Amino acid sequence: HTACILGDGTSATGPLVQVALFVGIVELLTTLPKCREGLTLENAGDYQLGLNFLPKDEAKAKEMKLKELKNGRLAMIAFGGAITQAALTGNGFPWLFAQRSNCGASLASGVRPASKQFTARSSPAVAMRAEGSGYKMSKSVPFLPVSPALEGYVGEEDGFDPMGFSLAIDIRWLREAELKHGRVCMLATVGWIATDLGMRVPGEAFQVSTVQAHDAMVKFGSMTQMLCWIGYAELFGYLAIIKMMEGETDRVPGDFGLRWLYPKDEQGQYEMQMKELRNGRLAMLAFSGIATAGVLTGKPWPFFAMRPEKRCSAAPAVCSGTTL
Repeated sequence: HTACILGDGTSATGPLVQVALFVGIVELLTTLPKCREGLTLENAGDYQLGLNFLPKDEAKAKEMKLKELKNGRLAMIAFGGAITQAALTGNGFPWLFAQRSNCGASLASGVRPASKQFTARSSPAVAMRAEGSGYKMSKSVPFLPVSPALEGYVGEEDGFDPMGFSLAIDIRWLREAELKHGRVCMLATVGWIATDLGMRVPGEAFQVSTVQAHDAMVKFGSMTQMLCWIGYAELFGYLAIIKMMEGETDRVPGDFGLRWLYPKDEQGQYEMQMKELRNGRLAMLAFSGIATAGVLTGKPWPFFAMRPEKRCSAAPAVCSGTTL
């Protein structure tokens, strides 16, 4: 815009004056006829252009006009936001993932490359940068740049954050929630499968199926005690998280001071954290699938097993069981 106003310096006015003059003529020629015949809701925006693309059916034509109106309203909001982002960040699209470049004025913007603590973790795919744009591209979503908020966290190599949640919400809070849900789901997955395979806590109240366990424990009255004990644990954990978020401690998300079987070297610690993160993500998907399959089929894990209609009376210990 500034370049179009000032021009190349050889003339007093830039090309924007010609653009304004041309647009003004178009506005004048289109506005005068409307003023003469009277502006109404029916003829507003009607310049007799593109009539060949307008459906012949009246209902479909009305639907087409409604789409244009809604898309126009959305575009006005989008363009206003685009201008604001460009002015505030000094970068180009997609703004959310970009940081102001320190390498001079440019139409392209970039994200500072994430520092690698371990050279063994770096790979050409992770270090890939879009040619001419300055963005470091995501390994898991190659057509999107990496969010700079992921820098320094385990799993940053994959660069998976297509919705930009790490830029809207504190990454420490997100990682804390992800690790907690992952750990709970890892325990829940093992517990569900173990229960379906026949393991039970002694007592008549616990001799129910996995799907019926929740309602049975509510009826038995043990869920209140579980809620109280878990609530105490959550309270102390929440205090630790608050101190971390306020910067009072150097605690990292998910760290509760448990060091059993934890490697001493940094490389081993990183690998252990990566394994926990990936196994937790897999467990979250696995438990949701297990719970869904268990409710829909009404059968124990692995769900596709079927009991035989007849059992071998001669050797029940060998012939009984499940068949695929």
